[in-house]
Amino acid sequence: MPVIFLLAFGLSLLVAVAVSERARRTVLSTSVLFLLVGLVLGPGAAGVLDLQTSTDAVSIFIELALIVVLLSDGAHLHVRQVLDSWRLPLRALGIGLPVTLALTGLAAWLLTGLPLLHALLLGAVLSPTDPVLAEAIVGREEVPFRLRRFLNVESGLNDGLALPFVLLLLAAVRDDSAHPFRIALELAVGAAVGVAVPLAGTWLLGWRHLGVAERYEALALPALGTVALATAGVLHGNLFLTAFLCGITMRTVAPELVDASDELAEALSEVVKLAALLAFGVLFSASLFSSFVVAEWVLVLVVLFAVRPVALFVAMLGRSVDWQLFAAAAWFGPKGFASVTFALLALERDHPFGDLVFHLAGLVVTASIVAHSSTDALVARKLAVELGDGD
Repeated sequence: MPVIFLLAFGLSLLVAVAVSERARRTVLSTSVLFLLVGLVLGPGAAGVLDLQTSTDAVSIFIELALIVVLLSDGAHLHVRQVLDSWRLPLRALGIGLPVTLALTGLAAWLLTGLPLLHALLLGAVLSPTDPVLAEAIVGREEVPFRLRRFLNVESGLNDGLALPFVLLLLAAVRDDSAHPFRIALELAVGAAVGVAVPLAGTWLLGWRHLGVAERYEALALPALGTVALATAGVLHGNLFLTAFLCGITMRTVAPELVDASDELAEALSEVVKLAALLAFGVLFSASLFSSFVVAEWVLVLVVLFAVRPVALFVAMLGRSVDWQLFAAAAWFGPKGFASVTFALLALERDHPFGDLVFHLAGLVVTASIVAHSSTDALVARKLAVELGDGD
């Protein structure tokens, strides 16, 4: 099975490389390609590939993919950029994320028959946006800088901020005693490690008794990222926050080392992203093709087209926001790896409706990948023409 998966991935990667330039300029999407290959080869269609959601390796791999992407995305942000633009992302995180959770949960409760707590769990699973798919806009220089910065900061931080809601609601649906203090401690430890390790590491690398050869500079970011993640794991910190803040800290204190690793980090990030999309397609294949329930697809439309705009509108009340940038931000609230990881976590924990929560989350994520990855080039060109390439 691993050999067949590697063959499918290698062939898909070869096709993606061959059409990458055309995909960059059109509605073609390499993300959709890998997702579709997984869905078609999975047990719901051809049955060539089959991955078990109960296998630890699958969950670990998808979580690792998210962590690698967060580290790479954080490394594109200087702390000054975050501080200069904290107000709007803070509103999106502090107000928009809970509103998204509540509206998604309410819609799921009304449309699918999930009990309220389980519906809110689904809302928590689907509340974060995905830096992987938001990168379709964030990575395009023709898009106004303030929009790219907003989406990058928001999508990077909301994975870690959504996790406490997921854990608390999981505990509630399983009748476990939730420990909010322990969850808050995990977030604090993850954030502290994500800042402290790269600070100490870059100081050590700059020590006058040592010297970093030019050809090894590209390894500084992955090396310190690995140390930070391992340290956070030992101390039971939040790995998502650790990865993202480690990247930001490295960009801030040692930009020359991050610049040296840009090509390596982006290539590694792209490879694990595409492999994880293929794995997700295989995982979700049987569930996607098992049945067609109108109410479930109505929920998908509500989450993609209504929840995000309403949540952002509530979050931005009282602020003067350019309507075109608001519309773009409202559309590019894609669901992806974090939601898949959280949905797998809900599936692995033994509780009623776990399969349905995973199924509904998978529907939304699949629809989001197709919709958002296929519209990024069009939106980017429109914004570039109407607003210029930004301030």
